[in-house]
Amino acid sequence: GISLLASSISNRTFIATFIQRHPELGFKESDIPETEVLILDLNLAPEGFDLEKYLAKLQPDVIGVSALSIIYKQAKEIAAIAKRASPSSLRVVGGYHPSIYPEEVVTKSDYQLVVTGYGEETLVEIVLRFLASGKQFVPEAFRQTEGLCVQLEDGSTVKTGIRKPVMILDEYPYVMDSSRLYAHGDEYPRVKMQQDIIKGRVAHISASRGCPLRCRYCADTIISHNRVFKRSVESVIAEIRKLYEQGYATFSFWDDTFNLNRKWIEAFCQAAIAMRHEGKDIMWAANARADLLDKALLDAMKEAGCNALYFGIESGDGQMAREAKNVAKLNMEKVEAMLQYARSINIYYATYFIIGLPNQGWQSILKT
Repeated sequence: GISLLASSISNRTFIATFIQRHPELGFKESDIPETEVLILDLNLAPEGFDLEKYLAKLQPDVIGVSALSIIYKQAKEIAAIAKRASPSSLRVVGGYHPSIYPEEVVTKSDYQLVVTGYGEETLVEIVLRFLASGKQFVPEAFRQTEGLCVQLEDGSTVKTGIRKPVMILDEYPYVMDSSRLYAHGDEYPRVKMQQDIIKGRVAHISASRGCPLRCRYCADTIISHNRVFKRSVESVIAEIRKLYEQGYATFSFWDDTFNLNRKWIEAFCQAAIAMRHEGKDIMWAANARADLLDKALLDAMKEAGCNALYFGIESGDGQMAREAKNVAKLNMEKVEAMLQYARSINIYYATYFIIGLPNQGWQSILKT
């Protein structure tokens, strides 16, 4: 998300490694800019905040926006505001909606570049190319930048294909490195369940990205193309230790599905248990697939500090859930048994459901 993008573009080591892995781009370490990165989360902005006045005063070199479909209308408005307030700024947009409809976004909005898929390495290249062009937007300069859609001066659009990452996730900066970059803080109000189970400051961690599953409703395929990238257990534990020393004891994993790889999660639990035996009382929560769990794994997760899990059930109608998840043999009895067992060992859980799936009638909805 935005936090990791900001961490990446403000991390000189990350940019230097990118340059070293891409000698064909012709950049040198001396080309690394002294960046000042700011995250503006409008959900946290004070009442009466005037974005146009803010941008007119700030005059940033690059303005990046992330957009889901549900907020794309507002994202288009932000682009128009940015163009008026700071016309020399390069306007870039990414996220799920632009990744699905890149040509429509780049031709029917005021964004000049559309990032498709994961954006960290793409954004680094965008900034380097933009600075190399004297902070002038030259569409042709981005024609070979993977992971983009750009409209050329003749009106045609070019999609540059899927970016092939050259860096492993262990080389990426930590998500929470960007917490100091938020203009209006990074703490959201907590709902009742969160108030009950989350104590103190919460740190966000990404241990993996992507998902091999092919749920029919999920847009992740557009971003990950069903590729899975995993950090090492050692890297994740090192991040948790660093954050613990900074005063964090509760951790929220952003992974699409935390328990995809059983060997990885067993190794993680062993390492987390060892931390807790040192007197570091860490707690954590994650998204999980209930049908990929069993009692032994839940026991290990509980001992390792797991106190909350979030399950995508999608429907209480077994046939509808199987169709939505694109899994022919989804065992709903096992799903229910794992939820009950999680509750019995004091792992709180929340479930996600979709109402109005294709061909879903009221009898199916009532089963949920």
